[in-house]
Amino acid sequence: PSGGFIAPFTFVVGELDTIYCEDFEADDGGYIHELIAGEDIEGADDWQWGQPGGLGGDPDFAWSGSSVWGNDLAPEENWNGEYQNEKFNRLTSIAVDVSGYEQVVLEYRRWLTVEDGYYDQARIRSNGEVVWENYATSRNEGEDHTQDVQWVQHVVDISGTDEDGVVELSWEIESDQGLSMGGWNIDDVCLKGVLISNDDVVEDEDSEDDGGSDPSGSALLDIEDGSL
Repeated sequence: PSGGFIAPFTFVVGELDTIYCEDFEADDGGYIHELIAGEDIEGADDWQWGQPGGLGGDPDFAWSGSSVWGNDLAPEENWNGEYQNEKFNRLTSIAVDVSGYEQVVLEYRRWLTVEDGYYDQARIRSNGEVVWENYATSRNEGEDHTQDVQWVQHVVDISGTDEDGVVELSWEIESDQGLSMGGWNIDDVCLKGVLISNDDVVEDEDSEDDGGSDPSGSALLDIEDGSL
């Protein structure tokens, strides 16, 4: 990818079970947004649902269909497509039941442009826990910006972040007083469970071959490493 090692393409190898998918075509998916910090002026909470306007580094088309969620989609002439300085805002999904899966991944499409994470932070949270954030250097560097120039498939492991089998996802932008960019554009948000096949299960070599195995009547099993 054009972003190099700080913004790689990501994907899952293995069998997945689709738990939830939203393409934002019929409606906004029930997502909500809010200003967390910063002066509450017009455009401070700039999360919008609709067709991207192609300004500030944003695309002028959705990954699928015509609608996305994003920061400042430039719906009017006085909007420039960029998030504002010294603002912290958040988009939050509906609650999704992921019970029954030990491993769950977020798989979605993104077009993100954000300043080096030393200055501006783009984050993804699952039930409030940070599961991804943009690359950050140091004050002496500070020029490794994340600048997608295409719709990128982004997969994030959110295993273990559920609360009683339910997750809420959120996307954030927290900016400083300097350079601003186009921020988030997201489309086709899915949650998928990682399935463990029979090929991933082996009998414990230490179990006795007595035809009966353990007192419960079940063979002792070890699950091979299923990490992503």
